[in-house]
Amino acid sequence: MVITSNLFGLLKKIKNNPKVYLGKSSLFILDHFIGGYSGKEYEIEGWSRTSTLCLRKFQKFIEGIYNLPATTKGVCRIIAENTTNDEEAFYKFFELLEKYLEQAHPNLACEFSADERTDIYIPSVKISASGQAMTISTDLLKLLKVIKARPGMYLGGVSLKVLNHFINGYLFKESEIGGDGRIPVVCFQGFQEYIENAYNLQATTKGVFTIIAENTTNDEEAFHKFFELLEEYLECTHPDLACEFKASL
Repeated sequence: MVITSNLFGLLKKIKNNPKVYLGKSSLFILDHFIGGYSGKEYEIEGWSRTSTLCLRKFQKFIEGIYNLPATTKGVCRIIAENTTNDEEAFYKFFELLEKYLEQAHPNLACEFSADERTDIYIPSVKISASGQAMTISTDLLKLLKVIKARPGMYLGGVSLKVLNHFINGYLFKESEIGGDGRIPVVCFQGFQEYIENAYNLQATTKGVFTIIAENTTNDEEAFHKFFELLEEYLECTHPDLACEFKASL
């Protein structure tokens, strides 16, 4: 698990205010939110030495805590398999991260444990899970094309739920970069309305992912339906992008 200085700051905020950033205290959501956030960060900066904190040994620390040999399992999965529920796993993650910092980076441990509940900054990112209109940037469209072709590589499987949390993290990072949500976007503000019309819904507070999930029988089917509807929308509104999106990698 690579923790950059930017991600370190975000984790500190999430620890103090999980509901604001994730909707609830959930290691499952945190894991995939971080995946999207880190994916965007890597896309822009790579894992440069200047931006990466010396937390590469955190994986080894976690393996030692649970008496595991070197494993391909990530930090979040190890913790999830050794706790009884998702909320407990969320708090265990931060408990172990603080313990690691106390041993390896005492100065960072003091900074990380400080409570900053009075200083909350949330970029005005349009996250679909919140019921706001989903805004798709040109970079996100490119990423969605790759995820569609290789969901296991990016999400660990075919899952609309995971895709939702991954995209939220990615958009959050885009919003930070763009300055309070002002990021270059393709004109996809009509995607929410398109989905509502597809299911004969009036204007609703439900986001794209929730609507699709409620109208499919399982998470895998919902994943494929999302991309089916996205392609249909592109064909109607952006034929040139539709051709590019459907082209093989």
